[in-house]
Amino acid sequence: MLRDAETGRIKVIIAYTSARTTRRPRENEDLIDLGEQHGVVFQYVASPGFDLNAANGRMIARILAASDAGTAETTAELITCKKLERAQAGGFHGDGRPYEYKKDGKMPRLCEIKVVIEAVCRISAGESQASVIRSFNDRGAKTADGRLWAVGNFERTITKLRLRYLRRQRSRAPGSPREERQAHAALLLGCGSQGRSLRH
Repeated sequence: MLRDAETGRIKVIIAYTSARTTRRPRENEDLIDLGEQHGVVFQYVASPGFDLNAANGRMIARILAASDAGTAETTAELITCKKLERAQAGGFHGDGRPYEYKKDGKMPRLCEIKVVIEAVCRISAGESQASVIRSFNDRGAKTADGRLWAVGNFERTITKLRLRYLRRQRSRAPGSPREERQAHAALLLGCGSQGRSLRH
């Protein structure tokens, strides 16, 4: 679009707000150059209009760009803080019900915790991953969304457990002893207690 504006194919750019064109002051200077050097006009639905060919118009554009950048950075900080808060509480980050927890993501499901620990023990003892998965399916021990286990969803589930444990470690906020044993078991299953890989 910017290239078309530079070549004269576009003379008017319409956006809902100035923030929808860019939230970066550096990029905003490129838009100002389009107005000054190529006569491109910017029209906004919910932001004030300004003439980039006038000094006051360029000042307004720069003020709005700085404000938009500040808002974006503040939002990013709030999201980061919220993620850290969930990590410290041992919470999860969406993607449906986490395996070994109920729908609220807080109350543990002991039956699923036992499945993870059993898998660790069996694979660490030398049993193949395929054999473990087959036995889980045969006895009806299903995934969090009620499906049969396969290599893909088995590895994804264990990876999420490992990431949750690592986030908690980085936040220096240990969970309950049961949660710590469970997360440690997930690490063992991911790395192998004797150097075995997850695909053993």
